Amino acid sequence: MGGLCACSLGISALGLSAVGTIMGDSVLAAFACCTAACCIGSLLWGFEPSKLRYGSSGGAFCAACAAALFSLCTDFGLAALMTFIPVFADAVCCLLQTVIFKTRKRLLLKGFTLHAHLKAKGVNVYKIMIIFFAASAVFTAAGCVYARYCADIEM
Repeated sequence: MGGLCACSLGISALGLSAVGTIMGDSVLAAFACCTAACCIGSLLWGFEPSKLRYGSSGGAFCAACAAALFSLCTDFGLAALMTFIPVFADAVCCLLQTVIFKTRKRLLLKGFTLHAHLKAKGVNVYKIMIIFFAASAVFTAAGCVYARYCADIEM
């Protein structure tokens, strides 16, 4: 599935750009805006049928960008964490799947990740993208609202 990681990170990066702007952190806002532009720009080539295959390298690059963005959020970690909840949910599913398979020798989900499980259940690739896009947008909006609330309290 090309582009799911970039889609989630792009929306989260847009949210972190807004959070950085609200909190007055121009470095975070600029880096997040550049990350979002890269991710969203690559989506044009990542939709099925993909002309660009992300693979492990693309996912690792997205993870590195997400880690760099998150490391810049020292003063407002909860607002940043809220923007990454859909990505963390997918990672938690991977961790649970691994732990359960190692201990019980059976799988909890039909796929290794949450999106692979949904695909194995017969959900269309575009519907999975829309689900993750919507979840990213909702939690990113919640992170922005929380950042605005924190900025108002500090004044």
